[in-house]
Amino acid sequence: MNQPPWMESTIEEVVERYTGYVKRTARKFVNVRMVYDKWFFEDLIQQGFLGLIEAYPKYDFSKGKDFFWRYAYKFVKGRMIYDPVKN
Repeated sequence: MNQPPWMESTIEEVVERYTGYVKRTARKFVNVRMVYDKWFFEDLIQQGFLGLIEAYPKYDFSKGKDFFWRYAYKFVKGRMIYDPVKN
C-alpha cells in the first residue's frame, strides 16, 4: 500500500499501538451493561479493531498522530454498539 509521506504509521503499527485503548473501551462497554460473556467481550474487541481500521484512512495525519485516538474513538465505539444491535 502506497501512503503519503506524512502518514508515518502503518495500519499494523496503529492497531498495535491502540490495542489497549480498544480493550479498555470494550471492558467499559461490558461493565456498564453488567453482562460478562467472554465471547461477547472478544466480539466487541474485534468490532473495535474494525472501527480502528475504518478510521485509519479517513484521519488526516497532517494534524498529528496524537489526536488519532480521539478521532478513532467514535468509530470504535460505534462499531461496538452497532454489532450487538445488528445481531
